[in-house]
Amino acid sequence: CEFKPFGLAHALRVLAATLRLLRILDHPGQRKFRECRTGYYRFPASKTGSTGPMRLGTLGGAVPRVLPVGSTTESPKILSAGQSVTRSASCDGENSNFGPREMNLVLIRKAEQSDGGSVALASKDERSVHIVNHLGKKTGDTVSFGIYDGPRGKATVTVDDGGGVRLTPVQETMVPPEPEPEITVLLAVPFPMRMKWLWPVMASFNYVTRIVVIRGELSNHEFCDSRSLREGVYGPLIEKGMSQGARTRGVKVDVCFENVSADLLGRLGLGDNSAARALLDCGDENNVPKELYGHVDGFFSDAHGRRASGVGSCPAATLAVGPERGWTEKEAKIFTDFGFASTSLGSSILRVDTAVVAGLGIVTAALDKARRRGTTLEECQTAKVKRPRG
Repeated sequence: CEFKPFGLAHALRVLAATLRLLRILDHPGQRKFRECRTGYYRFPASKTGSTGPMRLGTLGGAVPRVLPVGSTTESPKILSAGQSVTRSASCDGENSNFGPREMNLVLIRKAEQSDGGSVALASKDERSVHIVNHLGKKTGDTVSFGIYDGPRGKATVTVDDGGGVRLTPVQETMVPPEPEPEITVLLAVPFPMRMKWLWPVMASFNYVTRIVVIRGELSNHEFCDSRSLREGVYGPLIEKGMSQGARTRGVKVDVCFENVSADLLGRLGLGDNSAARALLDCGDENNVPKELYGHVDGFFSDAHGRRASGVGSCPAATLAVGPERGWTEKEAKIFTDFGFASTSLGSSILRVDTAVVAGLGIVTAALDKARRRGTTLEECQTAKVKRPRG
């Protein structure tokens, strides 16, 4: 190949473009973004030192890494229940881009309805954008429509000249929600970006009716400051997940920054003996966890044989998932003493978000099977009345 030298002006332009690119990549906001995307975080101070017992592997994912030199070193802040802290934009900032909203059902709040039952959506409302641009609906067409914690069915679309949409429920198609199985997710606060991603994903599972966030001993205490744990952030994300899952039954959220204890589990109402309770755990040489599906399915098989309340149409389950570094031996013992079974998703080392999705899929399948064993609707409603709630 014959080498053809570039001119000086071209070389200077290339050099200037390279320097601009380096400045962009070295911008503090970009550095923070890269740290969030790769999962860097600081280890919290340990009272027992680095040699203390840890249960690593089942739920934590990749080995934790320490923040690069120059990162902030302020001491961890611990929140009590109900306390909020103002902080600047971070990994869990409000401007994170989660892509276009996925809707299999247009979900509205009761307060949005007019006296006649119709709903007017502004042209910039993401639901209007979805109906007009993504679904390509026009005046006279129908869409799947539901009211939060209320009935669902079809609604007639009316598109105005400005791009706004009015939805009028087709009353003969509206049906109230039927009693269904219930899943409570108990989650030790994970990395903020994973927590924010998990809200809509958990809410898209039809059976998830409650999400409880607590603080694990090995949780990074700074994560308790996360904006993703504020109602103004997770509320819309949960509704997004409900729309994607085509469900109207609401999801209750409890955020309680207390360490695991029998007293806490009791106050949260997690002592229900009619619910299958599973702790995702890697176990140790003296404790080999059960396979998750086998535990939940076996629990309801035995319960069905006894005709215990809560089986059939409305079986219930609680799934406890630890933080990135897993549960400690002490926490695992508290759970098992309280009635939780130590279970596993297999030998793979999974991230928290992966473990939550896999666990919920398995528990949902087991509850579907338990539901097919069948009881009457009256038995199901009686079980729901008897079932304690925190």
